[in-house]
Amino acid sequence: MALFCYTLISNVIVFVIVSLDNYKHVQDILICYMSINILFLTYGICGYVLIATRRRHLLENEVLDIQIQKLRLKFLATRQGIFLDYSSIYLMY
Repeated sequence: MALFCYTLISNVIVFVIVSLDNYKHVQDILICYMSINILFLTYGICGYVLIATRRRHLLENEVLDIQIQKLRLKFLATRQGIFLDYSSIYLMY
């Protein structure tokens, strides 16, 4: 919720700054805005993921059969790739 509020408020602030500047330095303002957003959101999301994994004790759980999980992930990735290929071909025609 905090990241959502941050993105809304920061968009409004950038819009006000650009409009008060009479659209003279739009490119510089947008580059700074995107850089700050990337840093803030990356640290915010990473921090949230770390806190959530500790709360749910996900770091303590072990995967028993790693080979079976690897085969399952390969199968799922292949299936998604085939679906993406066929869907992109279907959308092109």
